[in-house]
Amino acid sequence: MQPQLEKISQEDLNEIVRKHGVFLKGVRGGARAVVKFKDLSNLDFRGVDLSQGDFTGSLLIGSNMASGKFRSVTFFTCDLRNANFENADLGRADFRGSYMAGVNLTGANLEGADLREGKIMERGEDGALAEKTRPGIAGKTHRTVLTGAKLKDANMANTRASRADFSDADLSQVNIKDAELEEADFGGANLSNADMSGATLTNANMNASVIAGAVMEHAETSGTNLDEALTEQAMGTSFDTLHKTLEELLERHTLWVGTAGRHGERLDLSGYDLRNVPNLKSYSLTAVKANGAAFLNQDMEGMEIQSAFLDRADLRDCRLSGADL
Repeated sequence: MQPQLEKISQEDLNEIVRKHGVFLKGVRGGARAVVKFKDLSNLDFRGVDLSQGDFTGSLLIGSNMASGKFRSVTFFTCDLRNANFENADLGRADFRGSYMAGVNLTGANLEGADLREGKIMERGEDGALAEKTRPGIAGKTHRTVLTGAKLKDANMANTRASRADFSDADLSQVNIKDAELEEADFGGANLSNADMSGATLTNANMNASVIAGAVMEHAETSGTNLDEALTEQAMGTSFDTLHKTLEELLERHTLWVGTAGRHGERLDLSGYDLRNVPNLKSYSLTAVKANGAAFLNQDMEGMEIQSAFLDRADLRDCRLSGADL
């Protein structure tokens, strides 16, 4: 059983923000925001300036921190699952040991942030120090976890993120130059067009990650696992082997669907690289065969994909809003 943390209301938070603003101005009557081991889940922090605040061990699940200023804030071992930090300033913030699965850091500034391991220690009745379970999270997993996080266009230059878990996260176009990433886990992550120049990736796991267009000049990659990493090279069969253009084949397939098979031809795209096919969503993929095909980052909003065969297809970062699957 996890201990229940005291719940902070939106009104309480607003007062904390007000007093912290006075504190930052150096005016009498202010108070630094020190809110340790509290429950601030689902609260609205949009646009606030809480720089130098301390939220050690608190729950901030689903909180909206968009466009806020959190420079040098301590989020040590916090539970930040699904929090929204879009376009927030998190320069030199301390995220050691925090749990950030599903967090939205799109366009955020994380320059100099600390994403290393973090452990809470407490003294027992016998006086000995021992690890304390992280608030809100079962077990004692103290790696900073960003599984499935959205970090597109974020500035992570000079961050310290040794052993951090970025598996399946979107790090496309991120600036992660000169970062400390020893033993970090990027398994299945999207690092397309990321700038990792000068980063230390010793023994990092980049298995099945997308590194097309990524810059890794002067990066230290000894021991890095790049098995099945996806680069600019074709991720499957080249369209040059087709006897018609893809557009012609898609049009014939759309005709085949529209005439219940009387005209046109069923399309088999199994194993093909479809990442850069323009206007793919303008065609019907109903009943198409696309086993093992690569659709990464395609715009497939509103597409007709009923009864399609997509076994082992790669649909990471595709936009599928309104699609019929």
